[in-house]
Amino acid sequence: MEIKEVKIIVKDPISQKEEVIKKKISILAWKKIEEILETQDIVPKDKIIYAIQNLKIPAEAKAILVKIADITLTIGNRVISIGKRILELTLYFIREFPNAATGAVVGLVIGLAFNFVPWIGHFVSSIVTPLFLALGLGIGILRDIRERSLREKIKRDLLVDLERVEQELKKQFGPLREI
Repeated sequence: MEIKEVKIIVKDPISQKEEVIKKKISILAWKKIEEILETQDIVPKDKIIYAIQNLKIPAEAKAILVKIADITLTIGNRVISIGKRILELTLYFIREFPNAATGAVVGLVIGLAFNFVPWIGHFVSSIVTPLFLALGLGIGILRDIRERSLREKIKRDLLVDLERVEQELKKQFGPLREI
């Protein structure tokens, strides 16, 4: 297996400090990285920032998310917008599965709240946090599936009703013209 040494530069968007990491990776891994690089600008950064600004969260949280979008990795002579990618996936997940995202956050908060129990909190939290996270995520996914199937059923029923109305109109008034 061929090995290639690459230099990875991680730049902190706030302090602008750069950390250099030298790593040996396989040629196969390098090809995978190049595939990622080819698809990294599918969603422009300004659209991600627009989506962040439209979130119903405090301004401080929006500022942090915008800073996350600025996190980049430089591998070799190629720049990867890793923060933007993470936000793309997160915003997609929240949009497509809002109940699952909410369930995951609630489960995480409940699990992490066990950290505040004196003496045994840290130990208990390390056990129950993943459980509450999985439970919240599972309940949210089930709700998303139910809502999606209900939404599809409503669309089908609406289309059937509209077709029935169209047929009734055709019977009473003859063929309908396009407007």
